[in-house]
Amino acid sequence: MTKVRFLYLIILVPIIFLFAILSAYTLEQRYGPYSGFQLGDVPISENGPTLAEQLGFTKDSIIVIVHADDIGMHIDQTNGSFETMQYGMVKTGSIMVPCPDFDRTAKIWAKNPNLDLGIHLTLNSDWGEEYGWGGVLPKSKVPSLYNSNGIMWRKPYKLMANMDVEEALMELEAQILKVLEAGHKPTHIDGHYGNYYMSYDLAMGVKKLSRK
Repeated sequence: MTKVRFLYLIILVPIIFLFAILSAYTLEQRYGPYSGFQLGDVPISENGPTLAEQLGFTKDSIIVIVHADDIGMHIDQTNGSFETMQYGMVKTGSIMVPCPDFDRTAKIWAKNPNLDLGIHLTLNSDWGEEYGWGGVLPKSKVPSLYNSNGIMWRKPYKLMANMDVEEALMELEAQILKVLEAGHKPTHIDGHYGNYYMSYDLAMGVKKLSRK
């Protein structure tokens, strides 16, 4: 092995190791301990029907459901998602209500009411000031969800550091109501960035919202 290749490996291996550690940490934070599975909401008991059986399959069936989220974030994301739902193997998706392309997305949904669409509960604005959005509720009602630039927090850890849980639940309920009041029938709710998996109180609040 040449000296150059040896030095290359000395530099590269620690970088790969560090990346793996950071990735694991990020995933742990993004999909934290308060998911439905961890809280015991997924039926896995030997004594009752499995989730597969509840969906009409056999107990040992392996089920793959391809889902498109972030619909409504941007026109390209919306168009691509609906095209894959129409022509591809994507069978279901979820919509980001506060985002700039929501109104157009809602009109497409109205013309295709049989689409399996849910609500992608949103408390983060991914692209910051470049392409940002606020909540359905104004900053005056839910100030903890907005940064100093008047949009939602970009990173989940920033959200968690500043968020008032009651304000977050008010915003999430407003997102659900906006869809319902428009006459749509969402089939499910899920979370952008897995944000409500990272807070026990928020997770419990979202569970109540889903039942409500």
